[in-house]
Amino acid sequence: MEIKQQEGVGRPVVQKFHSAVLAERRTKGIIVAFSFSKTAHEEVARIKLEEGVEIELRTVQELIADHYRRMGRK
Repeated sequence: MEIKQQEGVGRPVVQKFHSAVLAERRTKGIIVAFSFSKTAHEEVARIKLEEGVEIELRTVQELIADHYRRMGRK
């Protein structure tokens, strides 16, 4: 997992993270950031299609919303 304290995380971060995932001999990983660019999503889709490596992009807002849903709050 990688956490970025920035907005608009893009393709370069995804590519670097992908290299780290491969170096660790993993097939899945998660990047958490405040937001992601369109190119980040495109790169994740390409990596999954061409290499079978799953990288999940999650925003801080999504994680907080998921937490409150699990706690039964809105």
